[in-house]
Amino acid sequence: MRLLDRIEAMTCTLETTRQELESVGADLTQRLDAIDGRVQAIAQRAAIGLVERLAQHAGQALRTAVASESRVIADASQRALVDRLDPLLRRLSSLLDERRRFDRPWEIWLTHAATAIFSGLATWSVAVAWAPK
Repeated sequence: MRLLDRIEAMTCTLETTRQELESVGADLTQRLDAIDGRVQAIAQRAAIGLVERLAQHAGQALRTAVASESRVIADASQRALVDRLDPLLRRLSSLLDERRRFDRPWEIWLTHAATAIFSGLATWSVAVAWAPK
């Protein structure tokens, strides 16, 4: 009977051990579920943070590209405008210069007359200054 007593004692011990293992298993399952929830929350926050940083970098890259393209377009349009307007403005300027010459032809003769008068005065003053008294 000793064997049966031992088996019965072992059965009780095994049953107690099984119940304790089930209790520990249930406790570990609850802890793992809690940890899993925390890990998922951390992963979600990390994903949101990553998306936000990517959006910031993409926005900055877009702003830089737009500014660069705007400068390139402005420079190209300015060059095109100058290339088209410069010959036209030169032609208009030369036409105006020609027109001024024809409108006031006396300006050229006025310069010659002023030169003749001043040279005459200079000659007269030298002659008077050096003349014997």
